[in-house]
Amino acid sequence: MGWGSNIFPLLIVTSSGGFTGLFVYSPSPGHGNLIYSVTGASGTDPYGNPFTATATMYGPTPAGGTGPSKVNTSTSPKLGINFASGSATEAQAGDVNASVLAAGGAAEQQLMFMGGPVNTVSADAVFIELQSSPHNAAGHAKGLAGYQDPSGGTVQNLMSWSVFDGVRRASSNPGGGGVGGISGGIPIYLSDTFSRTATTVAATDLTVSYNIPANDPLLYSQQNTSYRLHCWGNGSQGGAVHTGNFQVFLYGVLIYQSSALNFCGVGGTFTWDFDIVAQVTSTGVAGNVNTGGQFASIDAALTTPGTLPLVDIGNAVNTTVASVMKVSFIWSALGPSITCANSEFIRGGA
Repeated sequence: MGWGSNIFPLLIVTSSGGFTGLFVYSPSPGHGNLIYSVTGASGTDPYGNPFTATATMYGPTPAGGTGPSKVNTSTSPKLGINFASGSATEAQAGDVNASVLAAGGAAEQQLMFMGGPVNTVSADAVFIELQSSPHNAAGHAKGLAGYQDPSGGTVQNLMSWSVFDGVRRASSNPGGGGVGGISGGIPIYLSDTFSRTATTVAATDLTVSYNIPANDPLLYSQQNTSYRLHCWGNGSQGGAVHTGNFQVFLYGVLIYQSSALNFCGVGGTFTWDFDIVAQVTSTGVAGNVNTGGQFASIDAALTTPGTLPLVDIGNAVNTTVASVMKVSFIWSALGPSITCANSEFIRGGA
């Protein structure tokens, strides 16, 4: 049967007129109503609908747009997903959604897996895998980016993310065949270049307050969450030699205070560097952090270098509340000045 004006749920086109294939229209044959076609070559039907070779599903073409949206296979090994263009369509985000609609059993999970041939011995391959909870419980969904070596060995997860593990990556370990690298959390880096100066006997913030959300720390084998605050700058001594103290606050607690520091002689200037890490060892209302790091300073004449290890074991903190981490400074008397030029904050671990 050739092209005609009859209405059929299914219209089969013969080779007459140069068209061969299977065409489905809804609600009736006409322009903009082609919803499915299977053809050997691309072309345009008598109603002005462009069609694509192989099996193709079509969506509506928006007013003023160029389209339609379509999903099609190809003569090459691929699946194409194309969205209609035009302001009416492009004002909205394209959405590709795949999921399980019905509830399953106790071990239900949704899985999206994309990658190269499995267990190939000719070349290595990479994979992307998305899982819902394999335990039918909250907190177990995860995403994985994997690698498989040419021998077809076990897929190594080079990156993964979940609510319990955070975002983690592994070294590729090419010398070991591409598997078995070191696995660890991906750090989060923040910095601040606003200059702050302390000149008084009251605690004055030298750094910005770096925000930490409630319940942020995670405990994971050899990957407990840690917070590192590194700051540096310069200063000057007044008409007399005065000392000062660094203070580090986390979760509203003074987790470290240095001993009295003497930077330089009368009227001198100095540079300094302060670096401290707070390692979370337990979480909750009765959580704990251990601190370690180092302080160093030197005067302009290079005659008064000073270093100081920073160690403080066992600081009770409540990790269930929102907090900040910051460094403050207190002088023993008025006269001297210390300025923080830059600071950086790194959240490490899980």
